[in-house]
Amino acid sequence: MENIIKELKIGFEVEYMPFGGFGANAFWCALQLLSYNIFVMLREDMGEMCFLKIF
Repeated sequence: MENIIKELKIGFEVEYMPFGGFGANAFWCALQLLSYNIFVMLREDMGEMCFLKIF
C-alpha cells in the first residue's frame, strides 16, 4: 500500500492539489487515480521490463 501512495505522489503528482475549489481538486484527483489505474493495468499486461523500455 505504501508503494501505491509513493507512486501516486511522485509519478502522478498527487502530492498537492493545484486548484482552489474542492470540486476542481476532487475531479483532478479522480483523473490522476484513473490514469494510475490504467498505468498499472498496462504495466501488468505488457510486463514491467517491456513497459519501462517503451516509456
